[in-house]
Amino acid sequence: MNFCINCRKLGTTYIRMAAQPKPLSSKWKYKLDDNVEKNLEDVVFKPRHHPGIVKPSTVILPQQFTKAILNILEDQNNKAQIMEESKEFVRHLVNKKAPMEQDELKNVVDVLQQRVIRRLSKNRSDLVGNEHVIKNQMNDRLKKAVYNWNPIKYDIRNCLLYLVGKSPADYAVLVKIFSEIKSRDSEWKPRSLIDFGSGVGTVTWAANTVWTKSILEYFNVDAASEMNDLAELLMKEGRGEKQMSMQGIFYRQFLPATATPYDLVVSAYSLMELPSLKNRLEVVRNLWKKTTKYLVVVEQGTNSGYKIINEVRDYILGHENGHVFSPCPQDDLCPRFMLKDGTPCNFEVRYYNLPISGPANLLSERYSYIVLKKGKRKDNDPQWPRLVRPTLLRHKHCICNLCTNEGKIEQAVFTASKYGKLAYRCAKASDWGDLLPMHVKENSDGDELEDTITSNE
Repeated sequence: MNFCINCRKLGTTYIRMAAQPKPLSSKWKYKLDDNVEKNLEDVVFKPRHHPGIVKPSTVILPQQFTKAILNILEDQNNKAQIMEESKEFVRHLVNKKAPMEQDELKNVVDVLQQRVIRRLSKNRSDLVGNEHVIKNQMNDRLKKAVYNWNPIKYDIRNCLLYLVGKSPADYAVLVKIFSEIKSRDSEWKPRSLIDFGSGVGTVTWAANTVWTKSILEYFNVDAASEMNDLAELLMKEGRGEKQMSMQGIFYRQFLPATATPYDLVVSAYSLMELPSLKNRLEVVRNLWKKTTKYLVVVEQGTNSGYKIINEVRDYILGHENGHVFSPCPQDDLCPRFMLKDGTPCNFEVRYYNLPISGPANLLSERYSYIVLKKGKRKDNDPQWPRLVRPTLLRHKHCICNLCTNEGKIEQAVFTASKYGKLAYRCAKASDWGDLLPMHVKENSDGDELEDTITSNE
C-alpha cells in the first residue's frame, strides 16, 4: 500500500525568521480575546495565570512511582554501573534517526558510485573497472553517509536502563500534554486508554495522575515481554508479591485485532522503532481507527523526531476526518517544516529526576508531539497562536515567536503602549509552549504597524 503524506494544497507561506538583529515590523494585528480581556479587567485571574498558559511548568514524579523504581534497584548489585550505562543508553535514544527509505538509499548509492568513479578516473583510470576497489570505497563512504538504523532489542538489561534513564522524562512530557487536554476539554473524562509501545508504563502513570480514577481500562501494548514484566512490577511497588496499585491494567505484545474503541490512544517514543514509513503510517492508521476522540503521538524533540510527527500530522489531516488539537492552531501544512531551516518544532518541560545517588535534580526534556482530535475543527475554536520558542524579555517590551492560525511563523514585539497593559502582561507572562490568548488578523488597509523601540540587541 502506498501512502502520500504531502497531498494537501500548498498555500503561500509568509515566514519571519526567529532571530533578527532589529525588532521586526509586523503587518499582523494581535488582539486580546474578548472573554480573556473581560476576565482580566474583572480580576477573575491575573495575566500570569491566563488560560493560555500550559501547566505544569515543572513535573514531580509520583512518590509511588519513585519508590517502586528504588525498590527494583535495591535488588541490583551494580547500581552505579547501571546509572552510568543508562546515560549512554539515553544518548543513543535521543540521537536515533528513522531508517532511510529504499528509494532514498538507492539515490544515495547512485550518487556515491558516480563520485567514486569520477575520482578514480581522475587519479587512477586503470582502477575504474576494478569492482573490488569500487566496492571498498563505496562501503567507506556509505558508512559516513547513511545512518545505520537497527531496532533496539529490549532485553532485561536494556529495559532497566530505560527505566532509570528515560522514564522520568517520559512521564513529565506526558503529564504536560495530558494536562493541556484536560484544561482545554475539562468536561471530557476518558474511560479507556490504549498505549502502543507502552514500555515501562509511563503513559499509564501519567494518565492516572491527570485523570485520577476516571480511566477504568489501561491497555498496554509492547512487543518486548520483558518490558511488560517490568511495567507490571512497577505497579506492584517493585515487589512481585504485592498487589497492583491500579486496577484495569492489561499488558499485551500485540495490538488487539478487534475493533474495540478507546477514548484515548497514545504512541510515545515508539514510531522511531518501526523499519519504514509504510510501517509507521499503517500503525498510525490503525491507532486512529481505535480512538473515539484523541490520538497522542510523541517523539524526541530532534529533527528526526519532528519529521516523524509531521508525517503523522500530514497523513491524518490528508486522509482522515480529524484536526490538530495541539500544538498547532491550524490544519494547513506546518510552517516550520516548510521553512526547512534545520530547526524542529519542539517544546520543553522541566522535571525532577530520580533520587538514586543523591537528591533529585531539576532537568529539562525537549520533545515533539501532536494531539489529533476526531472530527472537524469547530467554528468557535479560538485558535490562539502558540509560542514556539522562549519569550525574549527586554526593557519595556518582549519578543514572541508565534505559530499562528494563518499557518505562519511570526515574530511579534509586544509593548504596553501599542497593545495595552493587559495584552503586554499576558505576552510577558507567556513562554515556550504556551498559547497566547489573542486573535491574529491582517490589517485591512495593508499598512504595517511600526514598533518604535530603542533596543540594545
